[in-house]
Amino acid sequence: MMKGFSFGQRMVRSGLGLLLTLLMLVPLIQDNRPVLLERFESDLYDLRLRQFLADDQDPRIVIVDIDEASLAEQGRWPWGRATLANMLNNLFDEYGVAIVGFDMLFAEADRNVPMEALQQWLDSRPATAGSELSEQLDSLNPDRLFAAALEERPVVLGYVFDRSAQQLKVGDPGSPVAGAEELAGIPVPRASGVVASLDALQTEGTRNGFIDNPRVDADGVYRRVPLLQEYQSQYYPSSHWP
Repeated sequence: MMKGFSFGQRMVRSGLGLLLTLLMLVPLIQDNRPVLLERFESDLYDLRLRQFLADDQDPRIVIVDIDEASLAEQGRWPWGRATLANMLNNLFDEYGVAIVGFDMLFAEADRNVPMEALQQWLDSRPATAGSELSEQLDSLNPDRLFAAALEERPVVLGYVFDRSAQQLKVGDPGSPVAGAEELAGIPVPRASGVVASLDALQTEGTRNGFIDNPRVDADGVYRRVPLLQEYQSQYYPSSHWP
């Protein structure tokens, strides 16, 4: 017949169990969770998503992807701003889209004049004065054409925050949603610089949203993206539309 545990043995077992529990809780309290526990939590999170997220996609959202077929048809990347202007005009005028967001940067000027349009204009002018040609070149400026397509349309341009010691500053990220005093203590990524679109493209109605790499977890899976970032004591959103 098996004998039961004595009171002293039960106390030892209870003490060991309590000690192991404390050893598990201390890293959690110090925000230093064991890798095994983090992996277990990540797997549970993935399981919940697979079980409860809907598989169907929202038909109102369309991704205009720059894939191999697009490159074969339109030519190598980067495409000229005149091409992007034509794309915007088609999206709004022909397809009636509600809003367009660019997951790319326009931090440098486009110096490539659309030569086909220029050649057509030259062919219609047997004798062209220098000043008239200069005016035509200016009217065909790709950034000007792109800015005209952006004018008074719901478009969100992308920009990136710089976290390096270089403290890059190109363009303006737009209006913040809050100041440091309003969101003090909230743990958000902090940037030292910003690279945004050219001022010439910041037209009336255009908004900005930052493009940021997702935060990779210990198992190499992306599960989180920052919705806010702090820059010069101001908080900026990943996308902003009034």
